[in-house]
Amino acid sequence: MPLKTARQIAEEALRKIGVFSINDREARPEHLQLALEWFGMILDEAGVLGLPFLREQTLDITLVEGQTTYPLADVYPDGVIFPLDAWLVHTSLGTVRGLDLVTREDWDREVTSTARTEGDPCKVFADQVGLRTLHIDHIPTETVAADYQIRLRAQCYAANSPEDEDGKYNQLPPMWNIWAIYSLARYLGDGTIKRLPTQTTSEFSRVAASHFERIESAMQRNRTNRAPTARPHWM
Repeated sequence: MPLKTARQIAEEALRKIGVFSINDREARPEHLQLALEWFGMILDEAGVLGLPFLREQTLDITLVEGQTTYPLADVYPDGVIFPLDAWLVHTSLGTVRGLDLVTREDWDREVTSTARTEGDPCKVFADQVGLRTLHIDHIPTETVAADYQIRLRAQCYAANSPEDEDGKYNQLPPMWNIWAIYSLARYLGDGTIKRLPTQTTSEFSRVAASHFERIESAMQRNRTNRAPTARPHWM
């Protein structure tokens, strides 16, 4: 099973605590933002414990005249989970201008195909559905494409190889999805977004802990076996 994106994990955790129905078009932006922040903290803790799931990367995207969509896999094949910041960088002068990273709701409301005009990008949206794609709100002209590039600070998957440059094992076991969802739901349901009964959050913790142990066991086995993989789990 492919690894879920951070947004998908956040949405599943929000469903677990009962604030995001399958009938809803999308989660409330403030809930989603808070869930992603807590997910980042959970992953930071997991990294300290020796499970190097994510890396923060700086990615440069070359603009193309007339093109407003850019698949993130073309920039970082190992997998981009979600951007944290975005800037417009002048490639020769080195000047940097911040870009607005907007939610799907704001993108659908503020940026439509009929409203798009040629010019410098001002807003960007990272679509987490299907292929992760960065959308920009203005159509690059020949001059804009020649002079500028977009720079992203993003959370990315570590390379899916037996070892990284520090000798740490990075391949993510398939039980990662359930561990991530239940770990996040445990914190979100403990008063962060909604106060669930202690019995419920305790059960979330139990399931997460069980899958965490299985992840550690799988990673330990693979440290010994070094079995090659044909392709990343998330592709």
